[in-house]
Amino acid sequence: NLRIEVTWFDGTGTEVVPSAATGTIVLWHLYPDEYQFGDYSVQMVVTDPTGASVTQWFSARVTNLPPSGLSLSATAATENAPFSGQLSAVDVAADPIVWMKTGGPSWISVSATGAVSGTPGDFDTGPQTFSVQAIDDAGAASMALFTVVVAPVNDPPSVAALPVLAITEGSTATITLIIADIDSSSVSLFADWGDGAVQTIAVGTGVVQVKHFYADDDADDTYPINVTVTDGGGLSAGTQASVTVTNRPPDAFGPSPSTGTQYQPF
Repeated sequence: NLRIEVTWFDGTGTEVVPSAATGTIVLWHLYPDEYQFGDYSVQMVVTDPTGASVTQWFSARVTNLPPSGLSLSATAATENAPFSGQLSAVDVAADPIVWMKTGGPSWISVSATGAVSGTPGDFDTGPQTFSVQAIDDAGAASMALFTVVVAPVNDPPSVAALPVLAITEGSTATITLIIADIDSSSVSLFADWGDGAVQTIAVGTGVVQVKHFYADDDADDTYPINVTVTDGGGLSAGTQASVTVTNRPPDAFGPSPSTGTQYQPF
């Protein structure tokens, strides 16, 4: 049997194998921390039972391994709701890892400790992919892509009315509306014209004009106009305006016919 002594020269002392058979021998040694990377001289002394020995020198090269197993704890979010998740990775020496976002939507933030946070907006729905780097304390880095899927929610429409020009009785008033809905290009419009008449129509978004005829009126009046727009998901918004309807004086016409015959009824 042979006695083998191996000195690794990394501060761990000499490792002794008191009894080894001849032939191929495999010896393992752990260099635990990445700060020990570089080239190491290794000395092996083999001694036989008679005391005769031989010394062999060789070198071992230790390289730093980057973090591995990068993962994200949460990958589902909801539009307009705060999102949070935590990045994690494995480092051989369990040393601290610094995280850095390298690309992706602006609403996603990544802290140095790997905390992922942000609030997706109205236009941030669907798959949202971002990239990160995990960097160990010796500078070795790994990159990964992660995708957060943002579920959309229905947003209410909006509507605003421009002032309505005054009209005289027996004519048509026009109300100009500015309608917006980020989730749809059309809405249902309900108008209460204030004179007992109501109207429901389907309209598109953008600038919309709706007309109403105000019939005979005995005096000058101001009518409230209430408008409500409703999207396909049942959410609605409203606005108000008013129109002044002035009384129109009677029209005078001359008698017809305007000629007669003497001694005959006219």
